[in-house]
Amino acid sequence: LKRPYARTSVLISQPRPLKMSMLLPRTVARRTATSLRQHLVSRRCLGDTTRGPDITDIPKNFKLACDFFTKDAISYGEFKQHCVSLRLFAFVGVTAGCCVALFFDPPKSSYWQRYGITFWPSHLWGLFSNKSGPLFLTEKVSHEVDVPAIVGVLIPRGQIVVPSAAPQKPKVLFVLGGPGAGKGTQCSQICENFNEWSHISAGDCLREERTNPNSKDGELINNIIKEGKIVPSEITVKLLVSAMTAQMKTGKSCFLIDGFPRSLENMNTWEKVVGDDAECLGVLFYTATEEAMEQRLLGRGATSGRVDDNIESIKKRFRTYMTETMPIVETYAKKGMVYSIDGMPAPDKVWAKTSATINKIQG
Repeated sequence: LKRPYARTSVLISQPRPLKMSMLLPRTVARRTATSLRQHLVSRRCLGDTTRGPDITDIPKNFKLACDFFTKDAISYGEFKQHCVSLRLFAFVGVTAGCCVALFFDPPKSSYWQRYGITFWPSHLWGLFSNKSGPLFLTEKVSHEVDVPAIVGVLIPRGQIVVPSAAPQKPKVLFVLGGPGAGKGTQCSQICENFNEWSHISAGDCLREERTNPNSKDGELINNIIKEGKIVPSEITVKLLVSAMTAQMKTGKSCFLIDGFPRSLENMNTWEKVVGDDAECLGVLFYTATEEAMEQRLLGRGATSGRVDDNIESIKKRFRTYMTETMPIVETYAKKGMVYSIDGMPAPDKVWAKTSATINKIQG
């Protein structure tokens, strides 16, 4: 019984040492290869685990900075340490270079002259001596600069763009009054004595238009004037704007518009078409009695040749003036923009008041 057991034990125990001895070198080799791969991965990928010299260790940092140019790094951690050390010396070099540049060539400014690097020794010496200048400014320091000369050089180069001046708005003073109140005479006097003023008569513009053979509105305007009625506002405003534009090219900026507006519809059309493109100064209003105006118009009709200077047209024009034009005067009077002048006295006396009014309007 012992013998089989012994054989069995021998058979079982003998292969074990042979098998383990055969597997041991392979296991050690496998573990060694795994450890080496992990170490290489750690060195190449986990650079944060690599600890370099302290920042205060100048020799070692200098050596690593030099290795950046002379030696190839074998791992990410080593390359990173080269960069860190090089960055330290680059920062110190740039800072030192800036300080040297400021010391030898400081900015030319009043502030730097007081607080620059090259002047701090004198400041420090001033703390212990009364001979040096004050540490802080006691008065404002200014530089003399020839600005016009600089601008004169830069403008031709296109480095300074001068905005174009906004176009000047025409100034308009409406001249109203009954037919024959002396509006045309006083407007002529204003233009003779004030160079910037120009007289534009709405009636003259309409008469010129109706005698124009190429005008489509000429015949219509002629028939309306004979009836003593008011021409459509759109036509009148268009003619007035054209006349102002032509006069502005000759240097005129202020305009006496005679005989317009003659109705609320005229005024509304002017505000709609012209609006803010012109500055309205108000209304220059001449007053006279119906009898005096009738005598003046009849006397003018004997030599003027105007078809509306007859007794029937005069009466129609006066009725139109009272019913449609007077509301315009009342509207502007509520705004405080009416300058009323009596047109009954002699022309010289009327002119004295007119010139004083124009001076007042001009300021």
